[in-house]
Parts: sequence; C-alpha cells; structure tokens
Amino acid sequence: MARAESKSSLDAAKNRLVAVALLLLETVDIGTQVEGFARMLDVVSEIDVDGSMEKDEGLKSLCRDGLAKNLDVLLIETAYQFDVLKGVIRAYAESDPHEGLALCMRLNTVFRRDEAIVFFVKNYVTSLSRPISCALLLQCIAQIVDVEASAEALLTSVSTIAKRKPALADSSLPLVSACRALEPRAQENGRLEGLCGPDPRLLTASPDRGGAGRLLQLSLCAECGVVPQNRWVCDG
Repeated sequence: MARAESKSSLDAAKNRLVAVALLLLETVDIGTQVEGFARMLDVVSEIDVDGSMEKDEGLKSLCRDGLAKNLDVLLIETAYQFDVLKGVIRAYAESDPHEGLALCMRLNTVFRRDEAIVFFVKNYVTSLSRPISCALLLQCIAQIVDVEASAEALLTSVSTIAKRKPALADSSLPLVSACRALEPRAQENGRLEGLCGPDPRLLTASPDRGGAGRLLQLSLCAECGVVPQNRWVCDG
C-alpha cells in the first residue's frame, strides 16, 4: 500500500511505513519480523529516492538493523533454517539479491544451502523489480553442490528468461554456455539429459543474429521435451 500511496503522496507513504515499522517492532515472532523488515526495506529503497524518509524517520536504517540482529538469532537458534527463512530469502530476491545469496550460503548444511539457492533463483528470475543479472545467476549456480539442483536452477533461469523475456543487466549467453558445461555431469548422473536440446545446430547460432534468444528457446524446448523448429535456426 505504501508503494501505491507514494505515487500520489510521499507523506502518506511515509506514515504508512512508520506504522508498519511500529507493528514489526511489537511482533513477537522473529521470523515474521525479519521477513517484514526485508519486504519493508525493498519498498523504502524504491520510493525514498531523495533520502528524505531516511533523514526524517531512519526507516532504512531501522530495517537493516532489525534484519542484522534477528537474522543472527534465527541462524543460531534454528536447526531447520531454510524452512524458517524462506520468506526472507524470497523478499531478498526482490530487494537485495546479493544479500539473498549471501544469506543462502549461511545455512547450516550443504543440502539446505542447495535447496535455498534453488528457491532463491526461482524467485529472483520471476521478480519484476529489477533487471536480471545473468552473472549473479551463474554465481548462484556455481555455489550449488548437487548436480540435479544445479541443473534445476540453471534450467529455471534459462527457461524463465526465454518465456518472459525480462530486462537483462548483462548477456545471457554465459547461461547457455553453463548449460553445455553442465550437460556431461548431468548425463553421468543418469537422470538428466539433453540440457542443451536435441538440435545441435542451434548451439552455433551467431549472437549478432539473435543467437542468445535461439539458444534460450532451445533450452526451453529441451526442458519441455519439444523438438525445435528449423525456422529458429534460419530466422534473422
């Protein structure tokens, strides 16, 4: 609501956020409080362009302090960390992706870290709040230990970009290269095959003729088990 109110009145949005902050400070459940601060930080960062809300009320600092203090408590006191922090990871995927990945890496077991990163990637690539960084996606995938989880995160990234065509902060071609690099490992695993699709001609599509888009389409087809049409190779 504060995001919508900011379009007509920043004062109304500020008052709304102050009210939310007071509610969060009174919230007993730490998990709810942390998720709330993460979502609030996303809104404040978006609408407080001139820094007036931070100067008047210190809202951004309040959110960051609440997150820093309570995240440490959750990580120390909770065994099932991913279950407790899913909401926070989802919020960070929209508001602060690099911090989101850093949080995933703080979880207490390899399995939970892999699970959290896949979850983070799925939320990050479907967020409309900012251009997608393919470099960040590759960084996420590089941190995943399990080959199936790596493939899931990679295919989610590629297929979502192919379907939604969101704004990209950098080239998507390295993602396709990662598909090709992961394919031998996936085949060795015996359960995942054909990450780069059934038509190798598309693997040599020229980037300056839309090769990245065709490679993304190919990966999407591979995931869905569809044979790509030859026109995707020939279209300019």
